[in-house]
Parts: sequence; structure tokens; C-alpha cells
Amino acid sequence: MFGYYPYIFIGLFLLIAGIYEVFFTNNLYTINRERSNRVLYLSLIFISIIFMTRCFVGWDWYNYYPDFFQDKFAYEKGYRFFVKSVRALYPNFNFFIGINTVIDFLLLGYILKKYSKYPLFTLLLYLTINGLSLEIDVMRNVKGILLFLVSIQFIESRNFIPYILLNIVGSSFHVSSLLYIPLYFILNLKIDKKLILGLFVAGVVYYLSNYNFIIEIVNKLNIERLNGYKTLFIEGGRGVNIFFLERVIFFFTVYSFQQFINEKDSVKYNIFANSAYIGIFIFLYTTELSIISLRLFLMFVYSYWFIFPIIIGSLQNRMELKILVFIVALSIGLFRSYNFLGFKGNKMVYGYDNIFIKSAPMEEKIKILEEARKYNDDGIKKELLLQY
Repeated sequence: MFGYYPYIFIGLFLLIAGIYEVFFTNNLYTINRERSNRVLYLSLIFISIIFMTRCFVGWDWYNYYPDFFQDKFAYEKGYRFFVKSVRALYPNFNFFIGINTVIDFLLLGYILKKYSKYPLFTLLLYLTINGLSLEIDVMRNVKGILLFLVSIQFIESRNFIPYILLNIVGSSFHVSSLLYIPLYFILNLKIDKKLILGLFVAGVVYYLSNYNFIIEIVNKLNIERLNGYKTLFIEGGRGVNIFFLERVIFFFTVYSFQQFINEKDSVKYNIFANSAYIGIFIFLYTTELSIISLRLFLMFVYSYWFIFPIIIGSLQNRMELKILVFIVALSIGLFRSYNFLGFKGNKMVYGYDNIFIKSAPMEEKIKILEEARKYNDDGIKKELLLQY
């Protein structure tokens, strides 16, 4: 077992590359497109190889492994078709992981080139802000998120047909992607900043009040499915914690730096800014239902990955502000990574093993995973994607 060393190596490489992109080139794609594309492609290939050759890492392989051979679970039809197609080619779970990773990184490469002036820095933010767990554990959700990101260009161009088709495909991997469809009519809107600020202040007041309005509604309506999630309510109130402070910092970064965005990036920034506001409001207004809140927030986490690079790209002549935004972005990434990898259960199941180098047998991995589950209750209030 390699422990966390492969993740640390990837992080350090992308950090150095990100610093070079942001501070030592004006824009890699305008200075030398061919060279910058080559660096991006080689980086994606190198990182994808590490992910595609992993062996029983994380939590959800425990469900996906038997399902690959036996169709045990009622997953969405697109995912079922994908599994059956790969199985028909070669009925090997490691081969399936490899194909799955290749598809993710092909989509990711397209998205980075399409939307980011600093693709390697954006890739760093992706992997440090929930991307690691998305890629390893939430294999169905991530398809929906990536396909939605591909479809954002059609919000900009106001082309509904390809937008809805991409998100229908995404929903065939995870039904939550259906929630992206109405966003076509919302994310491009220029919402009054006073209204945004008012909703934020009201959300902060509600969050800090510890008043559980949604829980009361669930109790009155007796919605059985929601009652299951309600048991994971954050006991003892929410309060001023590190997750709350992170959202406050992120909100004011997005809100305050909008004035610096150049006209070329204004539509794109508006889409990602509205996404950020929705994600923040989900946190403030629904945290009492912790699992639902986390799953909904996850659908908008992409705003972190792209907002910071867009802001930095608009601060070419303001080095002090550029450094400040870079530090804020990096701090959030480091905090998210530390929170995720520092959790005792994740330490046990996220240690990297490689299929080509002697690794622990599956039976031993199952025992480790079952032992790690004992710490799941400690993961409540830490915004971790765990098996409950």
C-alpha cells in the first residue's frame, strides 16, 4: 500500500504547475497553445493512469464490484448500459475502473480547455475540493456533473436542445442530474446584487438560529424517506464552524470580485457565480438535513473549481489581489483535502493500492472497510461522502 503518497505527489505537481500558470505566464493558451495543450494532456494522462490502476480504494467499490458481475442494484439505465457494455468487452472489474476513469478524464480535459485560462490550477482545485471522492467513490454522480459542465456552453449560446440532451444522458447515470435542466433558465440571469446579499444575510440568520423549519415540516408530513436522512441531523446545532466560515469567505469572494470581471468572461462568470450562490444557499437553508444538504451542495461544487481561475484571470494588473485570491482558493482546497483525508475512516480505505504492484487481497480490503465503517458516526458534521 502506498498510503497517501500518490495523492500528495499529484497535489504538489499541480501546485507547482498552477503557480507557474497563474504568476509566470499571462495566459498559457494565448502564449503557446501547442505547448500548453501538450502539458495539459500529459498531465491528464499521468494522473488518470494513477486513478485507473487503483485497486479497491475508497468506499463504494464494495457495492460496485458485485454489481458489475451480477446487476445487483437498481441503478439508472444509462449506468446499467455502460456496465453491461464494458462487461461484454472484458468481464473484469479493474478493466471497468480503467474505462470509467478514461471517460471521466476525457470529459475533464475538454471542460478544462473550454472554460479555464489556468487548466492545471483548475485541476488542482477539482481534486482538492471534492474531486478525489467524486472520481473514486461517486462514479455515477460525477458523470452527471461533468456532462452538465460540458452543457454550460449551451447556456451561454442559448441552445436548449443539446443542453437538455446532455443532461438527460447525465440523469441516466444519476437521476439527480435532472435538477440541472431548469437551471438553463436561471444561471444566465443577472440577479440584483442586493437580492443576493439579502438572501445570504437571511440564510446566515436562519443557519445561526438553529431553527429547524424543514425538520418540522418532515415531522408533520411524516415523509418516510426523509425521516431516514433526518436521523443524521447535526446534533447540538450548527453554529459558527469552519464549514460556515468557508462559505462566508467564498460568498464574499464571488460577490466582491464581480466588478473586476472583464466583458469577455462576464457571461461565464455570471453562470458560475449563480451556481456558487445556489450552493451556498443550500448549505445555509438545508444543513439541518445533513445528507440531503451535502448531496445537493455537491451538485454545485464545480463553482469553486472555475470561479477562482476566472477572477484571477481578470486581475492581470492587480498582483496583490491576484495573490490574495490564489491564497484563498488554495486554503479552501487544503482545508477540504485535510478534512477528507484526515478522517480516520478514510485513512483506512483511501490508502492507494495499484493493480500492477502487489496489493492487499479483496478479502482483506473488505475487513478494512468494515472496520472503517465503525467511524462513520464521527464523519457526521464533517461533510464527508461516506457509506451510511
